[in-house]
Amino acid sequence: MKTSRPLYQQIRNYLAKGIAQGQYPPHTALPTIAELAQQFNTSGSTAACALNLLADEGLIRCRKGRPARVLPMQHNQNHLKLAISVGPLDYDYCEIPYLGASTIWTMQQYLIERLLKDHHAALNISGKEWEHHCDSIDGIILLRPQDYDVEDFDKLRELNIPFAGIETYLEQVPANNVVSLEMRGAMSQAAIRFLSCGVKTICTALNPCGSNQPTDNRFNDFFRTLNEQHFAPGNIIEWPTLVNQDGSARSELLEQYVLPVLQTAPKPIGVLSCSDIFCRDLIAAARRCKLELKKDIFMIGCSGLPISAFTTPALTTVEMPFSKMIDSGVEMVYAQIENKLFTHPSILLNAKLTIRDT
Repeated sequence: MKTSRPLYQQIRNYLAKGIAQGQYPPHTALPTIAELAQQFNTSGSTAACALNLLADEGLIRCRKGRPARVLPMQHNQNHLKLAISVGPLDYDYCEIPYLGASTIWTMQQYLIERLLKDHHAALNISGKEWEHHCDSIDGIILLRPQDYDVEDFDKLRELNIPFAGIETYLEQVPANNVVSLEMRGAMSQAAIRFLSCGVKTICTALNPCGSNQPTDNRFNDFFRTLNEQHFAPGNIIEWPTLVNQDGSARSELLEQYVLPVLQTAPKPIGVLSCSDIFCRDLIAAARRCKLELKKDIFMIGCSGLPISAFTTPALTTVEMPFSKMIDSGVEMVYAQIENKLFTHPSILLNAKLTIRDT
């Protein structure tokens, strides 16, 4: 069913756009309720509702019996209401690449902190609940935008709702309204890291949710670099799904697949995993096999979660600039609100390989 904004919201948008574009400079009077009612062929109460919305947002000042007047710009910076959507899927299950729901919740916390810092109201929603709030929000930030249909984005544009999608990885980044990560450089550096350490065997655990084949091409440059450096494909071992929903290692598969490789494969061994938590469990397994960390085995974790408990000198990680991603997404929405354009060029940020040599 098509969603449309009520008339009072359309009047509000019309006046807000006029204020933003200088049609109504600070301290000037807006059209009266009677004038708005006549212009939009509606009742006085509907026009009054639109003015009340602008007053609640700090854009204008309304006093009984006097014309509504535009307030100076500094008065209306802290009255936005932004919705935060965590996507239409069930993230209690391991649907998200890297590490189940943890990336989404991490970004959500950064996002809430940023909006609180800016003194803006944050409305947490799930799935497509934004359709029920379209008349009361100034913009929406979508975490995991690839789970939405193209029709959802078309509808957001149709309703003039500023939005930004923030995603850790997209195979094809849309031209507008998305913040995503560039993984190619970090993946190439990961391969070079292993080669510089002289590894003779490379093990990968790259898909926490399904088959032992990557579901996308974020890791392609890792394998491409190995191939360019003539690393023997027969010395690359692809482990099957090895992690639980929380990212920890499945004990039975650890015994079946991991320990035999650690015990018998040519050393040094390099391990590339989508889960930093799995790497923590792998450290314990390596010690059981009497392997010396960063001599007999080298590990790189790709989930990039900025949680200190995951950090260990034995683990090289692909760091994802979550804070910068969130800031870029928020600024993208702010720019749309300010400019009334409702589109913004997409932003691609680089993931970074962080080596801890202590």
